[in-house]
Formats: sequence, structure tokens, C-alpha cells
Amino acid sequence: MPSLTKVSNGRKSLTMNVILDTCILIQDYKLQSRNFIGLFEYLRKTKGKIIIFDYVLDELLKNYESDLEEFYKNVSKSSRKLLGNEFQLNVKAEVKSYQKFIEGHESIRLLKSDDVSSKIIFQRHLKRKPPFKTNGSGVADFLIWDCITKLSNADGLIFYAFISSNSSDYGKETLHPELLKDLKYPSQVIFYNSLENFLTEYGKKIDFINENNIFKFLEGKSEYIRNYIDVHSIKYVGGIINRDTDVASIDNFTIDDLTIDSYFIYGLKNGVFNVQVEIEILLLLQLSMYENNSDKSKIYESEGSTSCLLEIPIFADQKTEEFTINKSEDVSVFYRK
Repeated sequence: MPSLTKVSNGRKSLTMNVILDTCILIQDYKLQSRNFIGLFEYLRKTKGKIIIFDYVLDELLKNYESDLEEFYKNVSKSSRKLLGNEFQLNVKAEVKSYQKFIEGHESIRLLKSDDVSSKIIFQRHLKRKPPFKTNGSGVADFLIWDCITKLSNADGLIFYAFISSNSSDYGKETLHPELLKDLKYPSQVIFYNSLENFLTEYGKKIDFINENNIFKFLEGKSEYIRNYIDVHSIKYVGGIINRDTDVASIDNFTIDDLTIDSYFIYGLKNGVFNVQVEIEILLLLQLSMYENNSDKSKIYESEGSTSCLLEIPIFADQKTEEFTINKSEDVSVFYRK
């Protein structure tokens, strides 16, 4: 049977990934705190990823090594004093093990940065343009920001939450106005200065946005969904009994089944979340069939079926926990072929 294929007449799905700065990661190297548990739950529900750039990974490993060495120094001193022997710790081996842990984590996506010319860095340094500080420091922060701008500017359909406690360089509650000027799609990068602030908006308050509640809402919107189905775009028809001839026309259809494939929560404004829902629907078709392919003057009635995938934008009200259709965005339909 043909697979469900996305054709060129639709848009990509909207989603939101989370970019973490080093200062967030070093707060809990093993990612086991309550805030990280909340973040992983959000990513699981929305199929998002944590994005770590190679600059951040290098800095993270350096900090991890330094903290391990400091820990080893303090524990060794206490061990000799209290136990009369040396505490053993292979710092280099622990760092390698930690690197494998980060690189192999299912929720983390590592991205390699592009080289940035020294001239670009120097010009920005001379102007003391954020994230450079007034004293001229900030090369590492600029390199991370350069990665974010290139990633965001490449695709206006993907949202990014950038989390960094480095408020002096990037901004306090929102990104610095000078940084927003670097973005082709400024509304697609949302800044948070802590994981806790991010989870205040996207943590437990979105428990009501789940597959069961979305299904109940869309189940009552069959007529709305039906309006977006174009029978002339249906290329594959299956389930025809005694099919020996071609389909003359699709005369009518009914929606027989609806399945939630996935959903993406990608923005919050005035207490209302934007949610992009992917659904697959099964269509029962009323057909006109040719009795004879060589003589197409005679037609008989038959039935068949097909399925298609739709991307439907909806709103989810944080206060009332109710859903509505987002009529300002298009519905995309993808047919079997």
C-alpha cells in the first residue's frame, strides 16, 4: 500500500526547539534537577529538542573538568586527613564519559557552528554591539549568538527558546533590541533567563494540551475539516471491490476516522498558546467507475477509501483550557499518491 507522502502544496510543521547556554547546563551537569525533568517532559510532548552548539559543548566540558579537579582536590585532602589514604578519581576519563553522555542523549541535538571571520568579530567588538560588553569582552557570547541568528534566519517556520542567565549580554526579560535587529524572524526566537521562567509558561500549565483533549475538540470539527478536502487532488483510491476498471469520478466522501499524529506548541501570547496539530483522516469515497476502460460511456457506482494528512493550527487558552481554530493560519493538506 502506498505510504502517506507530503507533497509540495503544503507548509512545514511548526515546532519549537530549546537552545541552552553553558550557564544553564553547568547548573546541573547530569540534567537531573526538577527543572530539567520538566523540560524533558515538555520536549517529549512536543517532539522538540535541546540544541547545543559546539562552542557551548567545548565550554561545558572545560567547566566540568575544572569542577571535577576542584572536587578531587578537596576530597583528596579530606580523605588523607580522615581515612589516611588518597581518594582516586580519573578526571580525564570522567570528562570523556560525560561527553558521551551529552552526545548520546536522545533529547539533545548537537550542531556544528560555521566559521566566523575575524573581521566580523572585530567590527562588532569595536562598536561594542551586544553581546559585547562595554569593556570589549564577549567573544564567546557573540559566537553563540551568531550560531543562533544563522539557525533562526534559515527557516521562519521553526521557533527557538533561547535560555541563558547571562542577562548582561543578551537581555533581562527579552532580547536586547540590538540583538533583535540581527534576526530575520525576530518573533521566532524567544528569550528566557532561566529554565524556571521557561517552564512557568510551558511546563505544568500546558498539561491540558494533550492528545485526548485535542482529539475531542477536532472530532467536533468534521465539517470544518471537510471544507479543506479537494476530491480532485486525491490520487490514490483503495478498498475498491472487484476493481477491474478505472475511477471515473469521486462523487462524495465522508470522514470515517481521525487520528492525532502529533502536535507542536510553539508560542504564547496574552495567555493563549499556538498549537500546530497533525492529523490523519480516513475518507470513505463514493465513486463512479467505468464499466469498460475501452468504452467509457457506461458507468456504475462503487465505494473506496483513502487517507490524507492535515496540519491544523489551533489556539489553546491557558485560563479557560479551551481550544479554538486559528483562522489566521492556513490548513495544509497532504494526499496519498
